[in-house]
Amino acid sequence: MKSNEKMINRFEDALTELLKIKHLSKITVTDITGQCNVTRQIFYRYFEDKFHLVAYICNNQYKENLQISNTFECNTTILNLINGIKAQKEFYQYAVQNDSDNVIYNIMYNHTVGMYRGVIQYRTGKLLSDNINFLLILYCRGGIDILIDWIRTGMQMPCEQLRDLFIEAMPDQIFELLTNIEVPVTYLLDCNPCNSTP
Repeated sequence: MKSNEKMINRFEDALTELLKIKHLSKITVTDITGQCNVTRQIFYRYFEDKFHLVAYICNNQYKENLQISNTFECNTTILNLINGIKAQKEFYQYAVQNDSDNVIYNIMYNHTVGMYRGVIQYRTGKLLSDNINFLLILYCRGGIDILIDWIRTGMQMPCEQLRDLFIEAMPDQIFELLTNIEVPVTYLLDCNPCNSTP
């Protein structure tokens, strides 16, 4: 592992530990660097602020789990993303419980909408119509609310069952556009602006 990766992992671990005792809004860069025994300047070599660190953690988790398969396939991809969140259970549970600014919600929402828009645009070759865009936004907002509740309540429901409920709740017009198609993951990562990393 490169020294940059080791330092970033230390910041991730420090933030996870701090979230156990403090709300995200109360955690400072000084808290994070103090936990790591490094200076603030070192932190700022990697991240603009604590929210950039949170986004980095979520973006990496999203990309890693999206890339488990080489292509987007609705059932498999949704399950991989849910399993990825569960694999990082400690971070997500503390982050969601201590996130009064809805940072995690917004990151998850932007990833989800971006991914689905990418699939639909890949399939149709054009931008989403206003009607499809409205249905997609409505579905994703409700879905992320449910996902956040699932995280807050300890992720008790099995991942497969949660995935099945997400698929079942999908509006028919969205379902038709997202299923029976395989989209290269590289296409989705390239078209989603949420995937920038330091």
